Order: sequence, then structure tokens, then C-alpha cells
Amino acid sequence: MLRDMKTSAVAILAALSLPFTATAERLLFTGQVQSITLQPSGVGQCSLPCGAPKTPVNGIRSVCVSNAGGCQNAAVKVLTDHLGGHNEGKVLEFASRTGEWGGLTFPNEPEPILVFAHEGQPRWLPLVERDGVSYVNVPEGQRPLSEFISEFQAQPVNSR
Repeated sequence: MLRDMKTSAVAILAALSLPFTATAERLLFTGQVQSITLQPSGVGQCSLPCGAPKTPVNGIRSVCVSNAGGCQNAAVKVLTDHLGGHNEGKVLEFASRTGEWGGLTFPNEPEPILVFAHEGQPRWLPLVERDGVSYVNVPEGQRPLSEFISEFQAQPVNSR
């Protein structure tokens, strides 16, 4: 029976490469996660990873293989809008798929984080407060938040 089945595999989704809901708006703010809502695939706004099941054609059935998780909606309160926008105090919503092992794309912690949109994809970095100075934890180590903000603002719009 398996030899009669046509197998269609979906690319493996890694937690770090999962896209957030894209935003055309430039974002750079210190925020705090207010809530994270999880939803299984196929329920509400969380689509099935391979779409709706397909009906057999000429007796051949397709199979979807995916390790994609469900969906999450993260509500993040803007504490400081570093681009001078009018988002301070607002709660922004970010929808995304969860990772392969149910990994979240925003932290489920109350500590402030730095959220920024690079090429329309919101990302976040942890913040650390030391001796009255805020630092951003980046893969290369800790950098002063003010330095990160200056570099982000100096980038040409088309390279964001």
C-alpha cells in the first residue's frame, strides 16, 4: 500500500528560521511580553502546515510530512519606542508558528527585551541592566543598547 502512495514532504522548519508576521513598519523598541497564546494547527487562524488534505487523484494519495508546530500570538507592550514613533504604551501583536519542538518565537518571561524589525521580520534580543546601563545580548557578546540603536538608525532603509 505504501508503494502506491505518493509522498510529498514539507521542508523542515527550524525554530530560528520561522518567520513572524511580516510588518512594513520599522520597529525598534524596548518591550515586555504581556501574554503568549498558543493554538494548534488547523484551528482558528492557525492553518495546517500543508494546507487542507487533498483528495486522491487516480487512486494516488499524497501524504504531508511536517514537523511544524502550532501557532503563537505574542502580545508585547512597548516600554520605549527608540525610533520616536507613537507606540509607547501600546501592546503590539506578533503572530508566528511555534518551533519544531514547540519552541516559542518570543520569550515567555517578564524581563524587558529589545524588539526590532529587520527586512519586515520582527526579532528580539535579551536586555541586561548593569551599573545603570542597558546592554543588548548579541551572539558576539554584550553591546550597549545606545550603540545598537545608533547603528540600527544609521542603516539605509533598503538594507533593513
